[in-house]
Amino acid sequence: NGNTVLFLSGILVLMGLSVWLRQRKQVLFYGRYRLESSSDTRVQIPAKVAWIIQELPSFVVPALLIYQSGSLDTLGSKLLLFLFCGHYFHRTWIYGYFTRGGSVQISFVLRSFLFCTCNGYLQGHNLIYCTKYDDSWTTDFRFLFGILLFLMGMAFNIHSDNLLRKLREPGDLSYKIPRGGLFEYISAANYFG
Repeated sequence: NGNTVLFLSGILVLMGLSVWLRQRKQVLFYGRYRLESSSDTRVQIPAKVAWIIQELPSFVVPALLIYQSGSLDTLGSKLLLFLFCGHYFHRTWIYGYFTRGGSVQISFVLRSFLFCTCNGYLQGHNLIYCTKYDDSWTTDFRFLFGILLFLMGMAFNIHSDNLLRKLREPGDLSYKIPRGGLFEYISAANYFG
């Protein structure tokens, strides 16, 4: 089991490197870089639908792994997987519902779907089958600090997403620079969390 996780993690890292190298040569037509020309023949889908489709595997795959396994052995694994699934429940359904924007290339959505499927599988499989924590671990300072850090990051992420949504009126697709919150200190506060 551990070798499978290590192998798939290596593939995920290689996928990330290949995307990074590709983007150094060619801009990905997403967000403010999206092509608006009518000559663009790429298949597009609405942003709300795209977001839900691409993020869904990170929530569903670990949930299916939990269902298949019957249960989680330790409280530590349960808490970590609950936090992961809670984060992706928010990213899939809540953020997906409220997101604004135009359409997104289907190829981008499919690549994101593939990444989220691998990510959900790796996180779920590792926490269910590979990693074992005794119950005393959940009172360890490192665990408690990690939970606090996670919750702060999620709060920063949600707050920053709300600020970004309020930048534009419905139907406005123009690019705007966000202000307030952590955007006063860093340019991508929504990713910082």
